[in-house]
Amino acid sequence: MEFIDRISTRENPLFMATAESTQASKHNRLTANGEMAERIGNFEWASTPLGPIESWPESLRNAVELMLSVGFPTTLQWGQDAFLLYNDPYIPLIGSRHPLALGRPIFETFPEIRDTYGPIFQRVKNGETVVFEDLPYHYVRDDEPIESWFNLSYSPVRDERGTIAGVLAVGFETTSRMALLRSEERYRTLFQNIDDGCMIIEQLPLREDGLRDYRYVLMNSASTAMFGLPDLTGQTIRANFPTEDEEWYGFYDGVVETGTPMRIERLASSQGMVLEMFIARLGNPEDKRLLVLMRDITERRRTQDALRQAEKLAAVGRLASSIAHEINNPLEAVVNLIYLARAEDVTPEVAALLDQADKELRRVSLITTETLRFHRQQSQPTFTDVADLVDSILLLHEGRLSQAQITTERRYRPHPLVRCLPNDIRQVLANLISNAIEAMHANDGERTLTLRLHGATDAKTNEPGIVLMIADTGSGMTTTARARAFEPFFTTKEATNSGLGLWISREIVNKHNGRLRFRSIGAGPRRGTVFSLFLGVNASG
Repeated sequence: MEFIDRISTRENPLFMATAESTQASKHNRLTANGEMAERIGNFEWASTPLGPIESWPESLRNAVELMLSVGFPTTLQWGQDAFLLYNDPYIPLIGSRHPLALGRPIFETFPEIRDTYGPIFQRVKNGETVVFEDLPYHYVRDDEPIESWFNLSYSPVRDERGTIAGVLAVGFETTSRMALLRSEERYRTLFQNIDDGCMIIEQLPLREDGLRDYRYVLMNSASTAMFGLPDLTGQTIRANFPTEDEEWYGFYDGVVETGTPMRIERLASSQGMVLEMFIARLGNPEDKRLLVLMRDITERRRTQDALRQAEKLAAVGRLASSIAHEINNPLEAVVNLIYLARAEDVTPEVAALLDQADKELRRVSLITTETLRFHRQQSQPTFTDVADLVDSILLLHEGRLSQAQITTERRYRPHPLVRCLPNDIRQVLANLISNAIEAMHANDGERTLTLRLHGATDAKTNEPGIVLMIADTGSGMTTTARARAFEPFFTTKEATNSGLGLWISREIVNKHNGRLRFRSIGAGPRRGTVFSLFLGVNASG
């Protein structure tokens, strides 16, 4: 019995060794589960400054247990050299450096983070808890440089003496969110800086009146500048453009339903501009959102229309010149025949008729001559009497003047010849006189076209020249028309005028170093418009 008692007592060396072995095994085992719990439990810590796991202080063991239980990527860096321990969620972040990173100094495993993380590590070792949101991190994963972002918290871990012995780092990768934010920022920057109007709109349910409407989701600055309106985000199209053509909503609905992009050119009647538009469905069909790109092509369309009009006028001019040339030959024969007839012994009545016929034929002859001259190209300036140019234009408009019952008053005082391109100046005079005639069409009172020509001297240069004043008793110009009279394509007669006449006239006058000015009164007994043209003797052109 004594033998048995001795064997069963704790004084038995064999029993004591077994008990100590069992206690050490328990102390070596971690309560956490998972790959890293097993790897940490089986790691040869005796070969590191941390020592065998069974000899770890309670503070280190508790810190490891806490680290392994965290659901986010977490590391524990222990000692002055920051020996690394980490949990399962941390494994995917380090790729092929797992499992070799375990039990090694962190800066030995990740030398590329020393400059970034070294100062942070020292701050935490000095007792500071450091937190970062969306911190950019650059390191190597699977032999590839990685640019990533993390929300990170670095906390000091104290040992039994209260000394900071380690750093607990809990992280959450935000790379996907930051990449999305950066992508959105790039697209937003592109969206806002594109020269064309760009907007996103979304389809709304049918209104009670059965009409469709759309709401602005996003607009760039070019859109607001194009319409001269503030940012309309959150507002509806109908609320801001109540008179817009219903056809626009049909275009939008068609793209929403089919997903087929559409490119159109349309007149935006509420804005008075021509728009080139590209419409495409954006995102999921259920969102019912559209991307709309717009470009104001009003000036381009006007230019195209003006060019087509100019081509038509040029063709008409060539045709008129050809007709005039063809008329001249038989016209000369008829004039000669009348001359022969007048030489015969005829009655006074016949003689009077022959005189009248001769007069009319000579007028026709003069018109054909002026028509030929008007369309004949001339590249060299010549000394010209502006009075002759005025008379030739009045002759061409004689029919219009007579039909409109306009009285013409010509007052020519002594004036010098000017060196110019006659056809160019003839074009200026044709524009001014034609505008004056049109301005008096709506005048029920006296209709008078006054032309005054006299010699003058430029007050600035003392150069001698001429001043021609062309005045009408028409309706005068509005304030807007006076301000924009010389702008290209500006016109108050959209159906019959390209809006280029006065702009071209001023360009010609400027090329001749002259001046073209006007004053206009739109109401009262002295209403009407007066244009003043100055050309120097050596205008040249």
